[in-house]
Amino acid sequence: MVRVSVAASAGVSDGVMVQVAAYSVAQRRREWSYFEKRAILKAAFAPGACVAEGARRAEVRMSLIYRWRKTLAAIGNAGAQTLFGTGFACMVITPEPPMPPLADST
Repeated sequence: MVRVSVAASAGVSDGVMVQVAAYSVAQRRREWSYFEKRAILKAAFAPGACVAEGARRAEVRMSLIYRWRKTLAAIGNAGAQTLFGTGFACMVITPEPPMPPLADST
C-alpha cells in the first residue's frame, strides 16, 4: 500500500507546480545475525577500506557500523580478537617437568 500526498503551490508563471511524495507502509526492521555483522565490520575496517563504502555495500548507515563496533568494544578484547584476528593471546607458562634419570647401562 502506498500513500500519496499532493501539495499545490503557486510561483510558476504559467500555472501551478505540483509536488508528489510517495510514502510506503512502514517496513519491518532488518535483523542482522552475529555473522552478518561480523562480515560487514571486517570489510568496513579492513586495511585500506572505507567505512562509507562498506556501509553502502551492506545498505546500512555508517552510524550503525560504528554502533556495532562500539558494542563489540564493550564486550571486551576477546570479542575484538574474534572479529579482527588481532590482539594478545592468553598464555600460561608452567615449569618444565623434571627429566627422568638416565638408565645406567653398566
